Amino acid sequence: MDRERGLVFGLFMFHVSGVVTSYTPPGRETMPALPQNLSPYTIAVAELYKIKNGQIGRIEAMQVNVPYGTPSPFGPTEWRTPKRAVPVLTPLPAKPGPCNRPCLEGFVTGYLDAMVAHDPTRLPVAPGLVFTENDVPLRLGEALWRTATGLGSYRLTLSDPASGNVGFMGTIRENGKAAALVLRLRVEAGRIAEAETLVLRNENTAANLEKAGAPDPLLLETVPTGERLPRGALVGLANTYFEAIEQGNGGVAPFDAECNRFENGIRTSGQGCLAQLDTHIFDYIQSIRPRRFTVVDEERQVVFGNFMFNHPGDITWINVPGQGRREMIGAAKRPFAVDVAEAFRIKDRKIRKVEALMVSLPYGAQSPFVPR
Repeated sequence: MDRERGLVFGLFMFHVSGVVTSYTPPGRETMPALPQNLSPYTIAVAELYKIKNGQIGRIEAMQVNVPYGTPSPFGPTEWRTPKRAVPVLTPLPAKPGPCNRPCLEGFVTGYLDAMVAHDPTRLPVAPGLVFTENDVPLRLGEALWRTATGLGSYRLTLSDPASGNVGFMGTIRENGKAAALVLRLRVEAGRIAEAETLVLRNENTAANLEKAGAPDPLLLETVPTGERLPRGALVGLANTYFEAIEQGNGGVAPFDAECNRFENGIRTSGQGCLAQLDTHIFDYIQSIRPRRFTVVDEERQVVFGNFMFNHPGDITWINVPGQGRREMIGAAKRPFAVDVAEAFRIKDRKIRKVEALMVSLPYGAQSPFVPR
C-alpha cells in the first residue's frame, strides 16, 4: 500500500471453472462464454489500484495463465468457497483379490463414465485419495470433472497388475470441444488410491489421435512369455532414452532402426530416433527429473510413466555436426517445464516405439507424487 500516492498493489488468483457456458448482460440477450473460458484454468493477476477521494480511479493489471487450482506459494492454499464444493466421497466397499488386466481396464472405464456424468461418488475410492490435474492437487470432482461432456474415439490402456497401476491415453470432449486426456490410476484393495491426469486442451492434438483411428498395433500386441524381458530390464532400457536426450547422444540408447516417436499425435522423430538426438537439437532440455515409471505392462512389453522435462531457456543456439550453428526455436528460449506422459515399446531389447502426450507448465513445476 503506497499511501503517499494512493496506490494499492497485490497478486490475486482468478479461478475459471469452465462451467459457465453463457451469460446474460443486463438488458441484453444471452451470450455464449468466450472460448477460452470453456475449460478450467487459473489466472495469476498482478493488479495496481489508484484510489482517489475514496473511489477506484484506475486499475493496471498484468496476468499469466497457470493450471487450474494452482495455489500461491506465499499464501493460503485453500481457496475454494461453498458454492464450488464437490460431493463428499464415501469410500465404497473394497473388492477382494488382486486386480488383473480386465479389472484395471474396468476401473478406467468406470472413471471415465463417472467423470462424464459429473458424479465422483460412483467410484470406489480409498481414504486419502490423491487426485491431480496438470500436476495440481485438487478434490475429485473438480476441474475436468465439471466440464467433460463426452468421450472420444481414441483409446490406449496399459495395465500393470503387479503394481496396481493402469495408464490411459485417449480423447474426450470438454464443453463440446475435442481434447486429449492422460490418466493414471493406482488401485489398492479394489479402491482408487491415486488418480493422476493431464488434460491437453488442444483440438489439433485430439484430431491427430482420432485421425489415426486406433493405437499402433505395436503397443497392443501380446508378446509370448518366452520373449518377454523382466520389469527391471524394461524400465532400464526405457530410461536410457532420457539419458540420451540429456547427453545429446543417440548412441546411449538402444534404438531400433525403425524406431519412431509420436508426440501429441504427430511423428517428431525426423530422420530416426538415434540420428535426431545426435544433432543436439534437444540440448535445451537440460534435465529430465523426476522420471516416474508407473506402469510396466509386461504382457505387451510397454513401459509408461510421467517425466518432467526442464528447460532453463539459456541455450539459444546449438552446433549441429556437419551443419554448424543453428538457432534454437523461440519456445526454447524461455524457462518452462513440460510434463510428458510417454509409453515405450521394447522389442528385441531395443526401443521400437515412443508415444507421448505432454502439457507445458511453469518452470520448476513439480509432481505432487514425488517429494521435493
